[in-house]
Amino acid sequence: MKLKRKVPEELIFKTFIEWDGERGGKAFTGKSQSEIIFDTPKIFGGKGRYACPDELFLASLGGCLMNTFLYLAKNYVRYIKDFKIATECEIKLESDAYIVSNIRMNAKLIALEKYAQAIKTFLEAAYEHCHLIQLVRKSTNLELTIEIEKIKKNSF
Repeated sequence: MKLKRKVPEELIFKTFIEWDGERGGKAFTGKSQSEIIFDTPKIFGGKGRYACPDELFLASLGGCLMNTFLYLAKNYVRYIKDFKIATECEIKLESDAYIVSNIRMNAKLIALEKYAQAIKTFLEAAYEHCHLIQLVRKSTNLELTIEIEKIKKNSF
């Protein structure tokens, strides 16, 4: 699927990370200056108070897939009742370093039966176009499963 709308040729995103004085920190995002708090998992001596960077990474992958889908399928969003993405990864210790060995994503949608196939096609295209997913697929296995619950118009 080729992008038909005019899109920027280059984007720059920035974050600023600040230590919290303990075993975690805060990330401040670019223009919105949103604050994301993170911590070290208890197993590595942290307090596990907040999401660890691995969880934030998985959230970024799921968010990128969702945003790319919503961009590509903007005319079909009104036919979707619910949309969720679950992500998980396996991390293995190999030669004194942790390696991400497998990432699984499961997208679940509830959509009008009439548009379910088109919505699935847009989600598959989003998987191919999402730049973060493409980056990760170069270094590890990343699997996407799609589940669409089809509903009739009168139950929407």
